[in-house]
Amino acid sequence: MNILVLEDDDHLACATAALIAQMGHGVAIAHDCESARQLANGRQFDVILAV
Repeated sequence: MNILVLEDDDHLACATAALIAQMGHGVAIAHDCESARQLANGRQFDVILAV
């Protein structure tokens, strides 16, 4: 499963992404809506998680 984490706080975003990766999922981080949109245009995500 590919998951996009949308969170502006870098520490929280990285901690969340690390937990997701430990569970064996693909993960990407976006710190704002514009970067999330750009990532979503280039890749397919199963879940977008706004923390």
